[in-house]
Amino acid sequence: MADVLLQNIFKVFQGMDKAAVSNVEARIDHGEFIVLVGPSGCGKSTLLRMIAGLETVSRGEISIDGTVVNDMSPRERDIAMVFQNYALYPHMTVFDNMAFGLKMRKFCKEVIRTRVREAAAMLGLEELLHRRPKALSGGQMQRVALGRAIVRRPKLFLFDEPLSNLDAKLRGSMRSEIIKLHKRLGVTMIYVTHDQLEAMTMADRLLVMRDGKVEQEGRPLDVYNEPLNQFVAGFLGNPPMNFISCSISHENNDLLLSNESFRLVATAEMAEVLAPYAHQGSRTVLGVRPEDISEVSPGALTDTKQSVAARIDFLEPMGNEVLATCRFGSAEGVVRLSAQTKVRADGTARFNIDVTRAKLFDPQNGERFF
Repeated sequence: MADVLLQNIFKVFQGMDKAAVSNVEARIDHGEFIVLVGPSGCGKSTLLRMIAGLETVSRGEISIDGTVVNDMSPRERDIAMVFQNYALYPHMTVFDNMAFGLKMRKFCKEVIRTRVREAAAMLGLEELLHRRPKALSGGQMQRVALGRAIVRRPKLFLFDEPLSNLDAKLRGSMRSEIIKLHKRLGVTMIYVTHDQLEAMTMADRLLVMRDGKVEQEGRPLDVYNEPLNQFVAGFLGNPPMNFISCSISHENNDLLLSNESFRLVATAEMAEVLAPYAHQGSRTVLGVRPEDISEVSPGALTDTKQSVAARIDFLEPMGNEVLATCRFGSAEGVVRLSAQTKVRADGTARFNIDVTRAKLFDPQNGERFF
């Protein structure tokens, strides 16, 4: 196992004005499973490649087990990397692909044979050791790439979007395989993905990146429930959080959040935070998760102060639920509905919003203030 310390890491590619990675600070402890997650082009793979030694560091220090590795070759860092495209040798058998790294390091034949067969048993590859990559499925090739890393017994595993070439069902099973592998080996793993579902289900801790910077880090549910800004709130979650621009006003003893189609009463805690901003023309962005919006049955009694009317643009039946894309005044949002819903596209419906779970964001910079 290894711990990794990233201190003030920058990466600027030649000919670029903007840093691909900017001022990243992070500590990864022994045995942690860390996921770097963010949209394409956010710098997560570049950061991983710098940890691996495949990219140079423009500024800052990368330490593995207390040793600065900036000037070390990838081989000297004792890491194993699993790539998106598997990177298998097409002319070699599964056995030889898994054994290649050990052969290059001059391990004896008996050790190589033992390690390869142990890894093959762990990954269900025993019957495939004689095959070549062209005779394997995508999932089998990915397991071979994992096996090649396992036989090395490195102190640090790096994964660069290893499941992105697989179909949805296979991705789910391979996620489980990697989680089991981490628990079994107990080694430090750093995993890059743009898939927030992978990030939420696999990580001990997330580093959410945007434009080369870490926007937020923390345990998956902590980041999901307490996002620091609108970007993180909108990136994590499927469907993502709904954002509705609202005006802030007072009416009697209530503080209201309003747009063209509703007037919601803020909670006491919200009102305390919003009080300094409740002047003429002040606005905020209301963030509500789809699961915190519930359909009001026709004819049912409802608190009109906490409910909204919406026009239904279209429906997406998912089997166990229906996702409804709605229009809340000028704002578009997604609501989770029961599979038995009577709502129809191009119709209207009324929904309760759980304001106690809503978030408020600054419309200027996207930072969350409640």
